[in-house]
Amino acid sequence: MNGCRPGKKKTRHCRRMRTSKDFTEYRQFDPNIDNQVEELFEKYNWTIDYRVNSMNVTLPSNLKHDAGEYPVKIYWAYNNELSKNIGLDYSEYLGKEVEVDIYRLREPLPDYMNPRMNSRGIVL
Repeated sequence: MNGCRPGKKKTRHCRRMRTSKDFTEYRQFDPNIDNQVEELFEKYNWTIDYRVNSMNVTLPSNLKHDAGEYPVKIYWAYNNELSKNIGLDYSEYLGKEVEVDIYRLREPLPDYMNPRMNSRGIVL
């Protein structure tokens, strides 16, 4: 189990343990992934294991966060900037209800994100 310690190189055993733990955390998951979504993630060297959840979400009408507000706008503003970096700006959907799919990605997060290991991808 030494390969599973923070800061150590992740072994196959560690990755398998992380994945089997996920099945208890994500009780409802869908291994059927749309080809376009799979291709999008593969383009950036990410591998989808399965879809964790799907839901409808109303995006904030703007992404300007005011002091004291719950940081929902910060979350969506940050993710929109990441999306813009790959040419997928979703500003036109602000204030609208969108379908959100959350995927569990195989590759772990970088070591500096420790103790968080599991990476997720979100598609609107």
